[in-house]
Amino acid sequence: GQNQQGQQAAQSKSGQSQQGQNQQGQQAAQSKSGQSQQGQNQQGQQAAQSNSGQNQQGQNQQGQQAAQSKSGQNQQGQNQQGQQAAQSKSGQNQQGQNQQNEQNQQQGDTGQSLAQAQEAQKQITQALENMLGDMSQQESVRSLVNQARQLAGDQQALNKAIEEAANNPELMGKLAENLAGEQKAGLENQAARQNELARQLEKLQQSLGEMAQRMDAQDPLDADGLREAAENSKNQNTSGKMNQAAEQIAKNQTNQARQNQQEALKDVEQLLDDIQNRKEKELARLVKQLKQAEQEMRDLKRAQVENLLKTREAGQNKNDAQRKAELQRLARQEQQLQEEIKRQLQRLQRSRSAQQAARAGQQAQGQMGQAQQKMDADDAQGAQENQEEALKNLDEAEQEIAQARREAEEQLAQEQFTKMADLIKSLAERQSKMVEETIGYDKKKADSGNLSQAQKAGVRNLGLVEDSLKQETVELAQRMEDGVPVFSLTLKKAADNMSKASTGLQQLDTGKPTQTSEKNAAERLQQLIDSLQPDKPKDGDQQQQQQQQQQQQQQGQQEEGDGIPTVAQLKMLKRLQAEINARTGELDGKLKAGARLAAGEQTELDDLKIEQGRLADLLRDLSKPKRTDGED
Repeated sequence: GQNQQGQQAAQSKSGQSQQGQNQQGQQAAQSKSGQSQQGQNQQGQQAAQSNSGQNQQGQNQQGQQAAQSKSGQNQQGQNQQGQQAAQSKSGQNQQGQNQQNEQNQQQGDTGQSLAQAQEAQKQITQALENMLGDMSQQESVRSLVNQARQLAGDQQALNKAIEEAANNPELMGKLAENLAGEQKAGLENQAARQNELARQLEKLQQSLGEMAQRMDAQDPLDADGLREAAENSKNQNTSGKMNQAAEQIAKNQTNQARQNQQEALKDVEQLLDDIQNRKEKELARLVKQLKQAEQEMRDLKRAQVENLLKTREAGQNKNDAQRKAELQRLARQEQQLQEEIKRQLQRLQRSRSAQQAARAGQQAQGQMGQAQQKMDADDAQGAQENQEEALKNLDEAEQEIAQARREAEEQLAQEQFTKMADLIKSLAERQSKMVEETIGYDKKKADSGNLSQAQKAGVRNLGLVEDSLKQETVELAQRMEDGVPVFSLTLKKAADNMSKASTGLQQLDTGKPTQTSEKNAAERLQQLIDSLQPDKPKDGDQQQQQQQQQQQQQQGQQEEGDGIPTVAQLKMLKRLQAEINARTGELDGKLKAGARLAAGEQTELDDLKIEQGRLADLLRDLSKPKRTDGED
């Protein structure tokens, strides 16, 4: 605005000066025109007027210059003021713009933080939904277990009711149409109950299949267990047995109905066990499959080594015809190895835990195919290179299978330990009671010189109880054989002690040999329980113990499935080795003294050799280290 005012003022002065100049010019022109018209006679007058015009013109020029100088000064001052005002306003504008930029940046940072927070919130929400989904699945599985348990209880109650009907004299040997109305209605009601149980079983089988399908992605092993439980129940035709029993009940054929009912109850109880222990059974089956695959891959690798050596030998033959013929023969053997690896790959690809091994096997199969082609082309050197690569792939596949097998064994051990620990404690408590009762009978025998008939019957019954404990111990050892082999071996030893004690009790032997066998069994069971307990810290090592426990917990988080079972087995293995050492020392001392071993002692020495080799194998499996990538 100030600049515009300054420019207008300058233009006004300039306009006035210009106007003055125009008037002066006009006057000069008029004066000159008049001089021309008057002629030469008026030269003096013209000269005077001319001088006068020149003077006036000089003055006008001076005035114009002065006006222009003043106008320039005024305009310069006004321009300086305008620039200062513009600079002041520009500073104000810049300051406002900086503040606006800061506000925009703060809003941008806030928006970015909110976006990050929203993303984190979505992740939290998804995690919670996954947790709820897992909990929902667990609740659904528990509901299925309860349904199977309820079904078994209802079937058992119905079996008892039909047993009472079969023993009712009023119903025996009569056709249904010859029964009284109330009796016939009672049988029809029981038949309807049996049909309803068959319907509930079929619904439970369907629910198991649907639950398995939902769990396939998150827990395929658990899903396979549920699916197999349903399929086994269907294959047993349990619902068909129930429906047939219902027809027989309605016809008052209670004896035939009882047989079908008993089979149906056994099937339902098996279904319940399959659902409850589904993961343990699937892991046990997986371990066996992987062990078999590991051995087959080892045999295949050995055959590949033999074929490689023969190819190398054939390549050194200088006789072209003989070399070519031998290589073609070896090519046929290489083709057989390809077919064998193909069969193994089909099994490995069905196992989700052996996919890496399957990929290595596929690479080996490709190398074998190239080796076969080069053998047929009389290229021994090229065939050897492919065979060596195939051997590396087979070795990798074997290692991957072994790793998968060990991981499955660890998972199986974890799955078993919660259940097995309680069973071991129960066995240990009952075995300790056996020792007490045997000592009590032996004291009565010593006090009176003999046992009464009632006491003898009690000792024999005690022998039957010991035999029952032995059977439970053997079954538990079999269940733990794949997942916790050291515990399985210890349980078998305890079962052997129980067997000796049972035989002694049945022969009314309550003396030291029988008691020793019982005590050895109880001691082995207690050793298993002790091996599950953490080590007690020594004096002054409390802090170190806590640090070790924290390290173990961190390792447990990093290596899922590893930790407690392995440590417990190593503790138990140490105790078993100490027993072998002690017994070997006793026999060695006898030999050093010049004595000969009795037949029983020589047999025991042979058994110790076998047992020592077994412990070595167990320790070898337990002590294989893992790299950080999970490989040996």
